[in-house]
Amino acid sequence: MNARIDARMQAGGVYLKPISASDEVWLREAELSPFLAFRWRHHGMHLPPAEYSHHLWAGVLAQFAILHGDNLLGLSVLYGADFANGHCKMGIAKFRDAPDLRVMTGALLTINYGFQGWPFRKIYLEMAEYNFPQIASGAGTVFSEEGRLTEHIFLDGMYWDVLILALKRDPFLLWSEKWLSRAAR
Repeated sequence: MNARIDARMQAGGVYLKPISASDEVWLREAELSPFLAFRWRHHGMHLPPAEYSHHLWAGVLAQFAILHGDNLLGLSVLYGADFANGHCKMGIAKFRDAPDLRVMTGALLTINYGFQGWPFRKIYLEMAEYNFPQIASGAGTVFSEEGRLTEHIFLDGMYWDVLILALKRDPFLLWSEKWLSRAAR
């Protein structure tokens, strides 16, 4: 791998490990955990293992386990690329006890990976409103809200909005360079 890209796969003891087929069993178990099941990819659905494998890789550009030492902190994925129009989507999942700043570092490393590897103008996050407080501090600086699907997801007896957030290449890369250099200390 290019040394410049490789250096962008780690910061502050956090690093990205590409997901492989051998990771599917623990990954499925993690995604079905009570904490993560309704917050992540399949929104609590228990897909059969063979179907899960297909959905795990459909439309994916890259997906990573976010680690600090031997501790698994979360997952990140770049998917749904639209190369003609210069954008893709990103998903990030945090495990229950993982430190927020370390998971944020993994997310930033994943976004940098996407911007360094492909000519995307934007990377979109589509997230349920109940997940937003985890990243709210980046609003207006790291990302901007470009859309909102009102009362789009049902969970825990109520309907929630889905937010469409955009990370734009140039402003994000300038901001993340500073943030990641601080994290590397």
